[in-house]
Amino acid sequence: MLFKCVLTIARPSESVVSLALHDFMVHQSPVTSPRENCSPEDWAKQLPKNFLIIGLIEGEKLKRPEKPCMSCERLDVQTTAAFLCLECADTLCDICYNCHKSNKSSSDHEVKPLSSISKKEKFPKAFTSSCSVHTSEKIKLFCMDHDIPCCTMCISITHRKCDEIVTIEDAAKMICSTTEVDNLKQRLENHSMRYETLINRSTYSLSDLETQCKMRMGEVDTMCKIVIQEVQNFKAKRKSELQKIYEEKKNVVETVKVSFKNRKKAIDNEVKIMQAVIENASEVQVMIEAKKITNHLNEQEKQSTSENFDYRMTIKPPKELTKLTEILQNACEIKCDLRQTYLLNRFLNTNPVQQVRSKINATNKKKLMGWYMSLIPLNAICFIVSEEIYLTGILSYGCRNLTPCKVTVQLKENTDDNVHVVAEIKTTLKVENSENCTIKVEFPYPLLLKKKVCYTVSISLNEAEGKYFDYGAVGKSVVICEGVRFKFENVPKKYNSRTKVFQGQIPGLMFMKL
Repeated sequence: MLFKCVLTIARPSESVVSLALHDFMVHQSPVTSPRENCSPEDWAKQLPKNFLIIGLIEGEKLKRPEKPCMSCERLDVQTTAAFLCLECADTLCDICYNCHKSNKSSSDHEVKPLSSISKKEKFPKAFTSSCSVHTSEKIKLFCMDHDIPCCTMCISITHRKCDEIVTIEDAAKMICSTTEVDNLKQRLENHSMRYETLINRSTYSLSDLETQCKMRMGEVDTMCKIVIQEVQNFKAKRKSELQKIYEEKKNVVETVKVSFKNRKKAIDNEVKIMQAVIENASEVQVMIEAKKITNHLNEQEKQSTSENFDYRMTIKPPKELTKLTEILQNACEIKCDLRQTYLLNRFLNTNPVQQVRSKINATNKKKLMGWYMSLIPLNAICFIVSEEIYLTGILSYGCRNLTPCKVTVQLKENTDDNVHVVAEIKTTLKVENSENCTIKVEFPYPLLLKKKVCYTVSISLNEAEGKYFDYGAVGKSVVICEGVRFKFENVPKKYNSRTKVFQGQIPGLMFMKL
């Protein structure tokens, strides 16, 4: 659950840190109301302590133009600071400086004059965070076997049989020296993009559902003109059913859309927090927060969310109207089912070609490693459909060396007068997402294709360095799938497309029937 900050501790600013602080997530722990009609202060006391947030707030305070003594500030006394404790991230006046150095618990802290502090330093230097199990204990160790931070009590009770226990600082150095944090950030960004696509699709689905409802109501009106006045009761009943189904499905899609927005907002927020941690926090804090966010992300990935909300509303009209009283009992069966997405494969061989058939030079024995993809030339194919359909995406092959590849997919409509782009999407192909040797590339929303109109779909590598892809062969010029006839043609020679009907890229299409 997302909450706005109920008590602003630091002055708001436009920095990434402030944005993260004032839109932070507290769903890690359940929070209940202390009592009815409680004050914001009481609510704030119930919020779980987040030492990362506290540390970032303290760092934000250091950016204030005025530099009051924070120790005096807590006592509502206004004094000017001259020193900064790098361990506590507290500014100190002369008196508090002497007290800080004489205190046994803080006597060994590193304190510097404010004038000598660099803007690039991260605060606080010391890592302080309580164990979630043993709240009175501080986290000092890290269990590499279970991949979690621990206190000394956790080690002696729960992890006493674990083989590899290291200090929290050593674990942070090991993790921050790898790509784990960067990979997590990339995962968050990918999820954000995915939910953005789902939000666009759900928005389109709402509009399409409403359009269908109006169209089907028009069909009901047309049929009702055939019968006598008694049919008006039938008309009102069936239209009421349509409206009810529309409202039900509309609520379903709107609920899904709100869910996607909330999840995207959560992901975007954690992206901000992750960015703030990387830029402003210590390595230990980066590791701790990364682990938290990883757990949240893994939990969210486990949630099963249906991404199919493209309903198909139909009416089954009566075959005859001779016996009106009998027909009206069961006339015009109304359904609103989820549209099914069909996969069309235009190659006879279902598996991609693993090696280009080429002559082997007797001298260097050189073999081509696959279908070479680059910014140019183009890889495109033309096609015509026999009836109106919704095109939801294409199938693509992946990179031969199993690395992610950035590509651009375009759909163009070719008319006698001109050629215009219907849709364009930039995405990253990942081999781990492949099914049956192909990767699904979905458009942000279903695209309505007209019958007997020529369309061109193309794919190009959106990277400076070319890569080798798998490819298909023995292509078919005509494919019939679910009663829809697809006719494929080579693009005009002037576009210099390497992909042809017989072989190349774009092995298939994804579509829904109207």
